[in-house]
Amino acid sequence: MNLNKFYSACWVIYITFLSLTYISQSPLLASDTTICLQRTEKSIVFISDTQSPIWIESLFLKERANLRVRSLLFEEIQRHMPGAVFHLGDQVAFGFCNNSWHEIDEFVKTTTQNNVPFYPALGNHELMLFSGRGMDRFMDRYPAFEKTGYLIRIDSLAIIMLNSNFDHLSEAEIQKQSEWLTKTTEQLDADSSVKMIIMACHHSPFTNSTIVDPDEQVRWRFVPVYINSQKARLFLSGHAHAFEHFRVGGKDFLVIGGGGGLQQPLLTGDAVRWEDNFEEKGEIRRFHYISLEMGRTPEVLLIMADSSYTKLETRAYLKFPDVGR
Repeated sequence: MNLNKFYSACWVIYITFLSLTYISQSPLLASDTTICLQRTEKSIVFISDTQSPIWIESLFLKERANLRVRSLLFEEIQRHMPGAVFHLGDQVAFGFCNNSWHEIDEFVKTTTQNNVPFYPALGNHELMLFSGRGMDRFMDRYPAFEKTGYLIRIDSLAIIMLNSNFDHLSEAEIQKQSEWLTKTTEQLDADSSVKMIIMACHHSPFTNSTIVDPDEQVRWRFVPVYINSQKARLFLSGHAHAFEHFRVGGKDFLVIGGGGGLQQPLLTGDAVRWEDNFEEKGEIRRFHYISLEMGRTPEVLLIMADSSYTKLETRAYLKFPDVGR
């Protein structure tokens, strides 16, 4: 049986029996903000898919110390004290449920108390089952969140955060998003103070996951703008619980969905949809997040859990030597 179909069928059965509660929490986001990194805070963290495993998923996806590794990733981010943290969605298993938010709320609280701003994208799990309530819970925490997308400027770097939950956007909102994205990217390309643009959303335009499909609408709506932008150099996404690296149209696409959710097997060998440039070719990829080091030559560091799930390993992964030249 196709794993995607099996996954969907299991969810239908599970939803029939599911009933959970929810409450609101405190707000924490400031959007359309320019941040000036101070002193040694020359790094920015990106993480995605930190939701706890769900029982129905655990029937066919193996748990591998998910909660312990998520805590390890959170602790390392807070120890490192980056200039900002960006989360690409699926912070929690069920957005409408209060119990789902406890760990991420504590992480965001501690992070922001240390003057490290936190910027989220909206994932599908925040909207799962009871999407209206899930969106309310999300907006309670991040009241300045712009539903279609927002821009963050950090020194000479511009990060465009986009909502890829098109099923939860009206036609008018999708049109607004498209016009805003095109206009914003053109303005950034023309701005001499901007050296590099990163575009990010939850759903991956390219992935070899056997559980979730590559997102055609992201590939159609966002990718051409990214490829055509002179300064856009990195496209980040999650949803697929793995680390993947694709080169399309001469541009880099990283899938960084390894924040603690159940790891998803990937297609390998001749079965792949797209060639994956990551050197570890196994079907299961290690838990991880990435850090962008903001020096003269921007560089992506990949922080991954080891096979014991008790330690993290950091490697230099991707450089952009021509940025700003």
